Amino acid sequence: MRPEDGSLKERRPSADDLGWEQVRFWFGYGTPMTPLDPNRAIYPNAPLKLVAFELRFPALPELLEPSREIDRLLRERLPILGSPPMAEVMLEVSVGGPPRATHRQGGLRRLDRRRRESVAITPSSATAETSAYVRFESFRGFVEEMLRHLESSIDVPAIERIGLRYIDEIDPAELPEPVQWSDYIASDVLCVADYFGHEPLETHTAAVFSPAEHEELVLRYGLARQPVVRPGGPLHIDGSPAGPYFLIDIDSSWIAPPDDLPEFTVDSVLATLDRLHVPVRAAFEGMITDGLREHMQKTNEEVEE
Repeated sequence: MRPEDGSLKERRPSADDLGWEQVRFWFGYGTPMTPLDPNRAIYPNAPLKLVAFELRFPALPELLEPSREIDRLLRERLPILGSPPMAEVMLEVSVGGPPRATHRQGGLRRLDRRRRESVAITPSSATAETSAYVRFESFRGFVEEMLRHLESSIDVPAIERIGLRYIDEIDPAELPEPVQWSDYIASDVLCVADYFGHEPLETHTAAVFSPAEHEELVLRYGLARQPVVRPGGPLHIDGSPAGPYFLIDIDSSWIAPPDDLPEFTVDSVLATLDRLHVPVRAAFEGMITDGLREHMQKTNEEVEE
């Protein structure tokens, strides 16, 4: 997912096949989805720093200037006007003189009063983010609200990409001492850490899978030193790691064929969003151990005891 606020760093490896046993669909178009289990585990103490949804569409240059209508619609839930999500630097070269830089900002960003929710509109994308994620149903409702406002105020020509990204930063300072990553992260995920017989200072692993036609699941994980989610970005981030931590960054996306861009409708985007969410949870659960699940199921008060 392309970050619109500069708060995330992006890498894009090549694709491979995931081979999961999963029904393959074309683009959503109201495809019915199996309802989520209402009794599934919800982790009150998850190390989830950011969840982001992105809708990408063919460029609409007029959106460099904020649309008054969508600004009005977003303002009810997101009353705070944030910094513009786009910044351009243009160099003007004149004969006999030094180059002169011209800075231009554009797009629209709105936030809630607690700075835990944000919507950013640019000429080629609409992004909804939260740093206070509770469960998928609530986040989906937030995304649907943004899409309804988009549908009623902007003539989106087509859809190019739909993305859903979850970023967990597992801070050892929040875990019981002494911390052994093998108690919390699956051994297959940690295998590179044991390869040379020494404790690594930093590891970076990335893989791309294709769970269905035109879909990608990008996993980035390993020991990291710098937060992927900038604590100084537009959203407030609770408890950003001050030192090394374990990163699990999952990006699930649908990408339209370049010669067959589908029409934008809210229902088709939501159907695709539902589908993209399925492998995200499966991937995360497969990368952790019961030790981390037990820790995440504790309340903040229980952790502090």
